[in-house]
Amino acid sequence: MRSVATAAALALVLAGCQTAPPSAAPAARVGPDAVVPAQISMEAIRAVCDSAGGAALNECFVRALAKAGAPDAAVAFSRTLDQPGVARSFHAAGPVDIVVVELPYRANENYVGMLVNGTPSPIDVDDASRHPRGVTLWPGARDPGAAPDVERASDGTVRVVVPYRMKDGCRACAILGTTWLAFAFDARGTLGGVTPVGVAAAQPGDASLAVTDRGRPLTVRPGHEFRIVIVTNPTTGYSWRLRRPLDTAKVRFVERRYHAPRTNLVGAAGIEVWTFGALAEGTTRIDLDSVRPWERDVPPVQTASFTVTIASR
Repeated sequence: MRSVATAAALALVLAGCQTAPPSAAPAARVGPDAVVPAQISMEAIRAVCDSAGGAALNECFVRALAKAGAPDAAVAFSRTLDQPGVARSFHAAGPVDIVVVELPYRANENYVGMLVNGTPSPIDVDDASRHPRGVTLWPGARDPGAAPDVERASDGTVRVVVPYRMKDGCRACAILGTTWLAFAFDARGTLGGVTPVGVAAAQPGDASLAVTDRGRPLTVRPGHEFRIVIVTNPTTGYSWRLRRPLDTAKVRFVERRYHAPRTNLVGAAGIEVWTFGALAEGTTRIDLDSVRPWERDVPPVQTASFTVTIASR
């Protein structure tokens, strides 16, 4: 039954109509200085403001943020949100930009992707009113290190491509797969519409994840997800990142998850599980570097390359 549900969900996404945006005047410009430094603890601010409620909570949160030493631009950005929240990363895309926002009081999905500096601004990429009708979509990777794909054209137009998880009707239900929606902007940054650009059926189960052999090519089917499993040890500060952009005509990123080691030994290595969607037949490479995110101009301590062949079987 699950394969039938998956096929139906994928068909609905592909058939989804383009959604037109409401007109709105652009808001104040947002830049990298709107990001709240990582050392400012949301737990400490919550401890100050937990007794407040409603509009008083929002005001308390903003005041506590300023008192904690957040930049003026970061405080101003938080004040524009309709709930307590902070910008955690900024990604220039031009003519629009991407901000990952942390919402510490949310019960689920504490990170939200927002498109800013265009018209309208901001755009919450998880606002269901902008999604194609007919299938329930849930946020995909939204953490500060998982910026959406940005595709620029020679005429100045840009598409920001965002991943979503398709689930079987509810937040806790089975994942059917992933779809990607493209937010298309003209050269002036005005949103023209939102359309699906690809779907991939989920790979069920992850109880027995084996480390991927770097020397053996991966063969996967188009329209399906696949995984790369690689050893990592976050206690050293290192994590894996993409060395170069993906060939998004063939594959797109879905998510990255860390699995802790099944041992109590201090400093033991775990694994990172990178999930991708295979979209079109052909051969491509996925290159990863192991780095400390805060270090600049430092060579990676490890590299890994994987050849992926996408073919119908």
